[in-house]
Amino acid sequence: MDRFWDNFNKKMDAFRKRMENMGKRMETMGTRMEQQVCKEVYGNEYDVVIKMPGFNKKDISVDVKDGQLTIKAIHNEPGEALNSYLYVSDLPDNINDKGSWSYNGGVFKMIFHLKQNGYNPMGSNNLSKRNRRCDVIADDVVTYGP
Repeated sequence: MDRFWDNFNKKMDAFRKRMENMGKRMETMGTRMEQQVCKEVYGNEYDVVIKMPGFNKKDISVDVKDGQLTIKAIHNEPGEALNSYLYVSDLPDNINDKGSWSYNGGVFKMIFHLKQNGYNPMGSNNLSKRNRRCDVIADDVVTYGP
């Protein structure tokens, strides 16, 4: 009879460990990434910068249509938790629909050119480089446009 309970207790311990591991994985799956988005005008550019770590460049798709920016990212590797991200935002009227984007060090950056130099869709003066909130160095730029 003691062998029965010893065997039972071993199986229960193994079951508890599996449940704990599953709980840890579910915590990371259920964690929503807090959107850290910065939009600003600098010179004749409108910049959108988003902190979105955990992706590769190939995981990201960008669409600009009818004045709306849509960014989708899905990272799904075997043995890793699924990581997904969706960002949708209306764009100011006075920017060109064509833009370029980059993803470097967990930071997405998209740059649009203004249609009229000096017009600021954000409603404030252009910012000097020292005061830029969205200043991000991006090495790998992809041109986007229809």
